[in-house]
Amino acid sequence: MYKILAKKFNVEVDPVEISWDTWEQQANTWIAGGDMPDALDYELKPEKMEILGEWADQGILKEIPSLDKYPNMKALYDQIPEAEHLKVNGKLYAWPKLRGDNPYNSIDSKSIAYRRDWAEKVGMAKENDEYTIDEFLELLKKFKDEDPGGQGTLPYSEVSYFFGYIANSQYDKLTKDVLNYEKKDGKFVWIPAQPEAVENVKFLNQMYRDGLFWKDFYSTDDGTMIDYFNAGKLGALTNNWTIGRINDTRKSMIEVDPNLDFEKAVGIVKLKGKDGKMFNTEYANWWSAMLFNGQMEDAKMDRLMSIIDWMHGEEGTRMDFFGIEGKDYKMQDGKMQLLWEKNENGDLVKPAYKAQFRYMGSLGGEFNMEDPNVPEYVKNLYLNHIKDQTPEAANIRKRDLDLVYFKGKNMTKYVDFAQETFDEILQITISAKGPEDAESKYTKWVESMMPRVQKVLDELNSSL
Repeated sequence: MYKILAKKFNVEVDPVEISWDTWEQQANTWIAGGDMPDALDYELKPEKMEILGEWADQGILKEIPSLDKYPNMKALYDQIPEAEHLKVNGKLYAWPKLRGDNPYNSIDSKSIAYRRDWAEKVGMAKENDEYTIDEFLELLKKFKDEDPGGQGTLPYSEVSYFFGYIANSQYDKLTKDVLNYEKKDGKFVWIPAQPEAVENVKFLNQMYRDGLFWKDFYSTDDGTMIDYFNAGKLGALTNNWTIGRINDTRKSMIEVDPNLDFEKAVGIVKLKGKDGKMFNTEYANWWSAMLFNGQMEDAKMDRLMSIIDWMHGEEGTRMDFFGIEGKDYKMQDGKMQLLWEKNENGDLVKPAYKAQFRYMGSLGGEFNMEDPNVPEYVKNLYLNHIKDQTPEAANIRKRDLDLVYFKGKNMTKYVDFAQETFDEILQITISAKGPEDAESKYTKWVESMMPRVQKVLDELNSSL
């Protein structure tokens, strides 16, 4: 693939690999030392816009030119509502990479996967996987008490980033996905300080004391949680259940139990709160960005842009998704016939080409819809979850982009205290002796936080 692109665009590319653990550190070191590559993948976030502006002003970054010449890149850009907020003084210096995993709306894929077959075994199966919060808690209790998995069934857990997700079925006041500020009576308030947040903390503590959470969830890494769910030891798990992750779980479960009918065994819970609605958040449909060296010649920049643009056209996308025509696939009567090899499980093995030029422009999540190794029922399990969360059926916390990209000294310094908040809630969840103790501990903690929180609130409210 590299040879094809090198010949087509008359380029030589020297790729440099960075490990996930040192990614940000290495990127910052290159930029600070003047050793930035021509193109650099960077984990850009709203709170990093200030430093991005400094790099742009210092000439470290190259402005991304008009997209009129690059129609496929323009089509990507137009799908990202936040793209305009990434500009510095009206100019674009960072290319946001479209996720591509949700083609229908801006609803996040976080959800609760559960053992539907176990629900049937304990007499709690529900049509369309719809449960009220009380019904779902009763199901978790039956998982714990009746052990339908036969291995000492652990009822429920949440991967670390989504801790507290289930509480939002009560009051949508705890989430890391949307900034924890909202307007109340015309003024910004800090959501963790609102009365509903206290109720969520009490709810989580009650669940833990009732044994509905996996007892050791707080000290268990996410990978182990997923392994337990896949191995038939955990009844329900909150995670970012994308098509790819659901399919990975399908394959792992069938490895453990070759006779498992995954389509019948696993479902996505449609969890309804006291108002009869589901809960979710609007998500950013991009993640990470490409930065370009400010010293790069215009001609080289044009070549890079042209490669990215071509890779997002029909021919380039087909090559990235399926490989090289004549080697990895052939066209017959207008239809593609894959020539991929199969592994020992009979799955087709996608050719592994290192020249991932398409990844410079987007994350390629749309391949999941095309992946020949993903059964249609897996795709539908994900898509039905996404499509069902209409404004009429779900409470969706929106991303207020003016708030997300608000520039202020204290906002930049503190953001919304999300990690501190969730660390404290976790401690209270596992340590409080009852609702009064949970409320007392949480209220005291909120009071201790308010001097710093108030600095951000004052900034926000002075901007109204």
